[in-house]
Amino acid sequence: MKYFISFAAAMTLCLPAVCRAGNFQVQPGLWKIVVAFSMPAMPLHIPPQTVRKCITPAQAARGLQQMMHPQGSPGARQVCKLTSVTTHGQRVEFRGSCSMPQGNTGFNGYMNYDSPIHFHGQVSTSTDMAGHVLQMNEEMQGRRVAAVCPR
Repeated sequence: MKYFISFAAAMTLCLPAVCRAGNFQVQPGLWKIVVAFSMPAMPLHIPPQTVRKCITPAQAARGLQQMMHPQGSPGARQVCKLTSVTTHGQRVEFRGSCSMPQGNTGFNGYMNYDSPIHFHGQVSTSTDMAGHVLQMNEEMQGRRVAAVCPR
């Protein structure tokens, strides 16, 4: 269970890290991202996870296609790829998959960038582990909390 929460949090951090859709660009700095998880097949409550992510000016200057490369936690043995990324104004929709020793995962979702310092979104994942399918949904909110990242 802990593995899937770590995987989902890592995916969430990588996807909203930087987005430039048209002339809209996320601001660099320290971001606080809160992710709420639900698993339809499991009635247990998973507390929301809060993570902080530093977005450098160089990262913020890159375009969406170059920045949205999902990856897992450091040391994780997984290969992820995006199969589709589309932008509609300040909304980014995406689809992809990951291959891992534990099983293969498909994901899809969206991010709405309400402003250069706030976003909200949703990601749905489906993991096949030896014929058992585990579904997970994530609701997320992110906001820039500082213009400069701590050292």
